[in-house]
Amino acid sequence: MKRCLSILLTVAMLVPFASVPISASAATVETQSVSASYDCIEASSAPSVNIDDKVLKDVRNKIYSHESNFTVSVVVDNLDSNFLRAYSQKLLEQAFEHTGNPIGGDYITHQIDGWSYSSSASGRNGVYNMNINYSLAYYTTKQQEEELDKKVDEILAGLDLDGKSDYEKVCAIYDYMTSHVTYDGTAVKNHDSDNIPFSAYGALCKGSAVCQGYANALYRLLLTEGIDSRIITGVGLNNVHAWNIVKIGNKYYNLDSTWDSQRPEYAFFLCSDKDFKQHTVSDEFKTKQFLSSYPISTESIIRIIRIMGDLDSDKKITAADSLKVLRLSVGLEDVPEDLLQFADVNGDGSVDSSDALDILRYSVGFTSEGSTIGTSSK
Repeated sequence: MKRCLSILLTVAMLVPFASVPISASAATVETQSVSASYDCIEASSAPSVNIDDKVLKDVRNKIYSHESNFTVSVVVDNLDSNFLRAYSQKLLEQAFEHTGNPIGGDYITHQIDGWSYSSSASGRNGVYNMNINYSLAYYTTKQQEEELDKKVDEILAGLDLDGKSDYEKVCAIYDYMTSHVTYDGTAVKNHDSDNIPFSAYGALCKGSAVCQGYANALYRLLLTEGIDSRIITGVGLNNVHAWNIVKIGNKYYNLDSTWDSQRPEYAFFLCSDKDFKQHTVSDEFKTKQFLSSYPISTESIIRIIRIMGDLDSDKKITAADSLKVLRLSVGLEDVPEDLLQFADVNGDGSVDSSDALDILRYSVGFTSEGSTIGTSSK
């Protein structure tokens, strides 16, 4: 992971100015300016700061539009430097909050290398015009984000998820991620020269990423399909790491598409915390508020991997499977309806002796061109 988990705040300038009063009783015009820079976002310590919804929406739109430098103007009633600093920080914090928008929340938070601001205000009698200049450094260009938008639509259209349950959608999207994205082992060492492997663009458009890119791409795809997800950061096997949680039903489950990538069987898919012990979450994901909003299931969802032609579920294709299919075809064997598709190995819509023969031939080393026997469905 590239994003750090600490915050650096510096008051760069604090300059009051006083104008010549219009009359002896007139109030002075005051101006103050502060600036700060951050490596990431931390909760504000100024609960008295209230952000106007219109201002918040404007900032979000600018960020979603990939604007690197922009100015926000707002009227405030306080000229204290701590207030100006807290307002500038809290406005951007709220702009990055998770709302369910697939191009906002955790997605945009983890698509930014860093950000800074400078703010100033002037006025009198408790009415001050405040200007905040924000500067953000994105991992990707606006053109790359537009390319990613098209790729996301292309991927989801190809998965044909209409009418599927949330569980089925999660399975399909996760399968795509783990089979189409490979881990970029050199990116962590070379991140100063190339941010792409840390982005969803790297994962989905280039097919290569580190954990941050995996988690961000999965977040983007899931939310686009209306399935809630969050990016979780912490430590995995003593290394800084990122993964996801996803909502199915009324509970959330752990997902680590990075560690499951290119694996024939999943070990980190829809896990409870007890089955996800190699991962330690950062403190921000341990709070009562977070755990209340995102309750993790106490039980994992076990996903059975089925292999075409493997009717006894021993993950092997043998004569026993052929006999089972033959007995099934003449009514001497019953199997659950969802297993019938794994018995119809020639795909003609029926389970009969020809399927049993194909399985028997496969078990002794004879395969037909285009045969699906032995292929897996997770």
